[in-house]
Amino acid sequence: MTNYAQWCSQADFEAMQKNPEAGKYMKQAAALAEKFEPALYAVAGVYAAE
Repeated sequence: MTNYAQWCSQADFEAMQKNPEAGKYMKQAAALAEKFEPALYAVAGVYAAE
């Protein structure tokens, strides 16, 4: 299972993690998975089909 979210900045992501309201949903998502390994990745490029 993969959960994808795009954030404007790492600071925004970290603020969400500290938000108790968001924490409820993160716990629900974690309960669905065999393992839960959140990670941040930088977007290397964005491409559009013509």
